[in-house]
Amino acid sequence: MPDSPEVAIPSLPSGEFVGRDHELAQVISIVEQCSTRLLTIVGPGGVGKTRLALTAAWELSHLFRDGTFFISFAVADKENVWELVAHTLSIPDRDREPGPEALCEAICGALREREVLLILDNCEHVIDGFADLSKLLSRCPGVILIASSQEALRLRGEQELWLRPLALPEEDHAITAGAAEHSSAVELFVLRARKVDPNFELTDDNASDIAAIVRILDGLPLAIELAGAQTRHLSPAALRQRLEQDLPSLSGGPRDFPERQQSLMNMAAWSLSLLSPEERDRFLQLAVLVGDFTPEIAATVVEAPSPFDGWDTLLSFADKSLIKRVAGEAQSVPRFFILQTVQATTLRLLQQQPDLYVGACERHAAAYLSVAREAATHWHDREQLHWLRRMEQEHSNIQVILDRALTMPQLVERALELMEPMFWFWYTRGYHTWALPRIEQLLGIAPDDISPHVRGSAHVTAGWLAFEQRQVELADRHFRVGLQLLPDRASTAALWALLGTAYTLSDEGKNKAAAIRQMEEVIELASTNPAASFELGAGRFGIGLLEYFDRNLPAARSRFEKALNLDRACGDIQSIGMDLLYLAHIDRAGGNHRHAIHNLQQVLPIFLEVQDRANIVLGLDVVVSALAGVGAFDLGWRIATVSEHIRRTRGITRAPLEQPDFEDAIHRIREGLNLDPDEPLGTNQTALSLHDVTEEFLAFNLADAPIGASVTTANPRIETVLSPREMEVLQLVASGMTSSEIASSLYVSQHTVKRHMANIRQKLGVRSQAAAVAVLKQAG
Repeated sequence: MPDSPEVAIPSLPSGEFVGRDHELAQVISIVEQCSTRLLTIVGPGGVGKTRLALTAAWELSHLFRDGTFFISFAVADKENVWELVAHTLSIPDRDREPGPEALCEAICGALREREVLLILDNCEHVIDGFADLSKLLSRCPGVILIASSQEALRLRGEQELWLRPLALPEEDHAITAGAAEHSSAVELFVLRARKVDPNFELTDDNASDIAAIVRILDGLPLAIELAGAQTRHLSPAALRQRLEQDLPSLSGGPRDFPERQQSLMNMAAWSLSLLSPEERDRFLQLAVLVGDFTPEIAATVVEAPSPFDGWDTLLSFADKSLIKRVAGEAQSVPRFFILQTVQATTLRLLQQQPDLYVGACERHAAAYLSVAREAATHWHDREQLHWLRRMEQEHSNIQVILDRALTMPQLVERALELMEPMFWFWYTRGYHTWALPRIEQLLGIAPDDISPHVRGSAHVTAGWLAFEQRQVELADRHFRVGLQLLPDRASTAALWALLGTAYTLSDEGKNKAAAIRQMEEVIELASTNPAASFELGAGRFGIGLLEYFDRNLPAARSRFEKALNLDRACGDIQSIGMDLLYLAHIDRAGGNHRHAIHNLQQVLPIFLEVQDRANIVLGLDVVVSALAGVGAFDLGWRIATVSEHIRRTRGITRAPLEQPDFEDAIHRIREGLNLDPDEPLGTNQTALSLHDVTEEFLAFNLADAPIGASVTTANPRIETVLSPREMEVLQLVASGMTSSEIASSLYVSQHTVKRHMANIRQKLGVRSQAAAVAVLKQAG
């Protein structure tokens, strides 16, 4: 009976083998089927490459007649790679000559007739020493190699197996233990915690904290094991708080582990030691980035000589497992990110070199200022949605620039320059609470030599964010300071300051006449600035808004329709949505609830797509009023409940002029549902979501509304529903004139008359010309 094969590999590292069954099966299958003779397991430090290789080696050892051998190159250099191989294989000194080539020949001679599995660990450290490895494979057909490395060996016939971090739990602030336990990252944390506390359990109370911990640690097994060991002293909640504040301090690995595996800082230092001095400095500078980023941004931050050089640098870091491409990225330009654990520890090392750190931060701010300025040119055109989504991707870096500027004087001017291009994004996406205090802090520490335009634009941005939070006096102060600093009143920043002061003048109906005069000034000034077409429309919209709240509905409709024409010409869907929203408001106020609902079913998806939070809840309020008008009380109550909940949680205040309409609708709904007059909104919000009620409203069929509900006021003012020309056409129809006669009378084409009649039927919610005439006669 032949001797058992020699197994010269260490026992498995302590800790269970978690979450790698699929990868283990892949390795075993590749070796058993001999689909390659050089398999390299590639991945970042701490991801578990060695453990996978060793586990596979133990599973496969019976297949190799002449043994399985483990060779670690962690403390080697590229000159003695073959010396270590020869030593592990016990090749006597007498059988080999000194020197790498002679050693390679001796090893090939020793293994030529043998069936051996070699595990080559930590190959990234000596990757240049493996140039002759292909010679070993070609001369020794019974040898199979499994290598582990932070980058591929790049040899002929090599197959790469990229090892990813462990599976993370779903993003859910209220995750349960039952949901969290399906994550292999959570499973490993719990197993490690039980080694220091046998009574440790995953519960509903600690599941959210544990899920957050493993997400902070990117699902890296080494980091999770280090964190799990901390539960001997810290609860999951306390550990989470510590990691959120000081991730690089995580340490305390087993003393019998290699030094590089005893802390996150050691792991980062090991990875950086593999780089040349120039590569190391470049990678350190990338640590100022947070979240994911484009190659162009990275090239600017590391001060690459050219975009091509920047791309090459980034791809080199990706090859070394230092950065990763965003999975599933569909855009033509790929995006990359650094694992949080690597970014946090590398940033700590970068901060120890102040000149390098400050320079990287300055270039980082300049790069994102350039992106923000490009985005601002598209806030009100057909590319609006693309750029809103793009800036959502970039916003974590915008946030960190402002936060760094609060303690780094070198960044204050750049941070304030971001205010003007970022204003519309913050206003639309509801970042008021976050952005406003930072802008005010930056203005407070800004040096006097910063240009008046930059400071003025920052004041205007602060003013609008304050106004949206109903801090009207604060907003007015910012607008007036901004105007003082912006001498060119036709500039877009000054126009926004004028619009802002007009709105503060009109707040709660204080001085409508002065507000309209100021908005007319905006219209006049914007007409002289080719770049201010949006501000021109905004002035017309603003006057329409004041006329609407004064219940001068025909004048309001005229202003909104003029603004709508401008916005449609620009392709600004967000502004088109706002115009249509208030036209629906006018329909509702005039009693034409059916037409209002029809328009709102077109408007609400626009705001949801743009993620315009303030207009989403405003739209929901108008929906509630319109549904109350057609007797759809149950759906109206559910939507009102969700709207109120969003306002409370997001801090979005309802404007005083909007409050009466909403309260009137809620009163009618309570009566229609026989609810107590004091029944509060939001009591059953836990069972509802914005998505659910929106889908229900969009599916709402007007045919289900009570007959005759299209006009619900006792004495409807049809002239508030139709435009003056539409009223004229309908009156001529009612007088008995034909389309051709009306066309001749009004000096228009018959096609135009038919289009007017189609609009009239739609606005009145009727299906025929005769029904439209009946509504006119009913209105008296």
